[in-house]
Amino acid sequence: MASTIEWRETRVEFDRYSLQIDLPNRESKDFPRKEELGSIKIGDKRFDEGANSITAIDKYWDFNGGIFKAVDGTLNIKIRFRKVPTNKKIDATNHHELGHLLLEMLAASGVTIPDNTTNEFINDNKWVSYRLSGKQDFLVYVYPLNNQYYLQVQANFISNTKGESSSWRHEAEDMFNAVLNSVKIGRN
Repeated sequence: MASTIEWRETRVEFDRYSLQIDLPNRESKDFPRKEELGSIKIGDKRFDEGANSITAIDKYWDFNGGIFKAVDGTLNIKIRFRKVPTNKKIDATNHHELGHLLLEMLAASGVTIPDNTTNEFINDNKWVSYRLSGKQDFLVYVYPLNNQYYLQVQANFISNTKGESSSWRHEAEDMFNAVLNSVKIGRN
């Protein structure tokens, strides 16, 4: 699917930073369409409420089992700008500290956490990543913007196959990798 669809460029401004990302067209019709945020300010009060984040992009794409088959699975991509909680004294640009914070936040949410995070280079940028599998199937990549703020790109893989074998997951991962590899982060 990823090779046969059209893509569009999306930009989000975050104070002195800009995010450019390519997203596929043909979003799912089964989920509400949410408008992308074009601009976010560091002083936005939403950073100090709830999950310390603002979701800039939240989109869904379906993967079908064939001409007459139903949806086998859905890929949800969320892109958030996040702030280190005020009660945590870490430097988000320190990848080790950021990885530890991510695992700590996951543990506090009650999910089974991965053993560790990994560091990966994507487009010459060093990201922290982790995977959650099981009932929740997520891939998460985090990039520090400065000592207090970081960018999170998350893929949620939602299966509808009830354990049946399907190629949708490989197609969805290929699409997510294409999205992730299109990310360009700049300073204004």
